[in-house]
Amino acid sequence: AMPAVIIMTIWKQVGFTMVIFLTALLQVPDQYLEAADIEGAGELRKWWYITLPLIKPITMLVVIIQIIVSFQVFIQVFIMTGGGPGNTTRTLVQYIYEKGFVYWAMGHAAAMSVLLFIAILFMTLIQFRYFGGSYKG
Repeated sequence: AMPAVIIMTIWKQVGFTMVIFLTALLQVPDQYLEAADIEGAGELRKWWYITLPLIKPITMLVVIIQIIVSFQVFIQVFIMTGGGPGNTTRTLVQYIYEKGFVYWAMGHAAAMSVLLFIAILFMTLIQFRYFGGSYKG
């Protein structure tokens, strides 16, 4: 059941990611690519030294959004499997939902939600440090 949930989640997110990257690629100035052509740079060098550095902030944004989305997978599991069979597809967000709204343990659910927020914040800060965190363009 988990491969079906994974495929559905990827299918749901790939369109958004493609639109964001396509927009970023369209924003790369043609002058840079033309200058690289004049200097004799190949397609791989243009991609590596011009396009990739210019879309680095967008890449960081997409990675952060996808990390947040991956931690918040709920509706796919809730609709497709309900966490089963045998809780094999239950996600953290679904567990928080069950704790809060099925078992009425709101304190536990709130505490787990705060811990989830801290984990996502920590991952985001790591991404900022890894990708440089600042953009001067």
